[in-house]
Amino acid sequence: MTIATIPTLLSLNQYADIMGYDPRHFNQMVCTVFPERSGKSSVWYQHLWQDSGGKATRESLSSSIAQAEEEVMQHLGYFIGPSYTEPEECYYPNPRFNSTPYEKYIYRPKITLNNRFIIELGRKSMSVIEEDVDISSSRLDRDGDGWEELVYFTITVADTSVIDINDIAVFPHGSTELDETEMIRPLKIKVVDDTTISIEGQSAWFVDQNLFQKDSFIDGDDEGVYLDTVDIYEIQTISNGDNPSVVFKWETYSVPEGYTEHDGVGNIVNKEHGRVTVAPATWDSDTETWSLDCDYGINGNPNYMDVYYRSGIPLKNGRVASPYDRAIAMLATAKMPHRVDQGGASIDKFVSHWQEVPDARELRAYGFSCPFGPKRGAWEAYRLLQRVAAIDMTMI
Repeated sequence: MTIATIPTLLSLNQYADIMGYDPRHFNQMVCTVFPERSGKSSVWYQHLWQDSGGKATRESLSSSIAQAEEEVMQHLGYFIGPSYTEPEECYYPNPRFNSTPYEKYIYRPKITLNNRFIIELGRKSMSVIEEDVDISSSRLDRDGDGWEELVYFTITVADTSVIDINDIAVFPHGSTELDETEMIRPLKIKVVDDTTISIEGQSAWFVDQNLFQKDSFIDGDDEGVYLDTVDIYEIQTISNGDNPSVVFKWETYSVPEGYTEHDGVGNIVNKEHGRVTVAPATWDSDTETWSLDCDYGINGNPNYMDVYYRSGIPLKNGRVASPYDRAIAMLATAKMPHRVDQGGASIDKFVSHWQEVPDARELRAYGFSCPFGPKRGAWEAYRLLQRVAAIDMTMI
């Protein structure tokens, strides 16, 4: 499995796939069928202090991807993949919400959140589908080349119709960081029937992550390097009494170093533009439902409110959607500070092209203005995203 301490929306394995890197060598693995390329090392390491020869590593790559994603998000106004904001603090709008209880019911303040393309209001929760799933006998050689390049297994659920396969997350058994840093991705996940889901991925993605810390290659011919079991989760967005999607906050004398708070709920008005309405509410633990509650027990309007939500462009088959994936790959490559030559002549040519600064003639063709930096990868990512942004504006 490919891990990194810095979480990214574009997985390292999807980046490697876009660039054309060998999935085994990218995951520090060599084997009899796929040996190290002669001449110079084609193997990626986890850290710079390992025998990387000063080349880019998976950790340095994750840093560049995260930087690229942040710059693209600031430029577009939304995330390239589903991401939780927990929370966004907003000023409470105060036009006339300060009088009778009746008005508090009929008037729901409308706010525009910082991040567009809202998916759901609520907080992130990881729900166990199945733990300790045995995958020790799940490797298979589909192309008959003598190398078991894939891991394929199935899980049983109560009802596949209520699960979004893009929200299924696979982790090594016993993982403590249930986020993008340890998730095995991107995987090909399909609904087989009403109760069965299949999961498939490169066998190099199912390597024991502890082996990435060694200053040596991982022997892909050794059965002991692969994971025996995994845990399967569903990423859910929840809103309940313990985890409200909206929290109203007052600055009061009774709480000198904090806020007086009241729970609330929200409703998405325009997901593409990030517009929602909010209202005070009370959670009923017996019926597990929210009911509007205009009686704050506090005079005056709230000063602030915290809004918890999930937003971004939905995944496509577990992967960051095109063309955002390619834009991030180009921009991240341009930003990598270390040498990148692990891909062979054709791939290294792309890398060199994206890391070069265009001459004056090319700059005139590009238009002279790029918010992501002067290198070609930044320019090409910007031009690609400009076309995407033009399409986005027709949706608002």
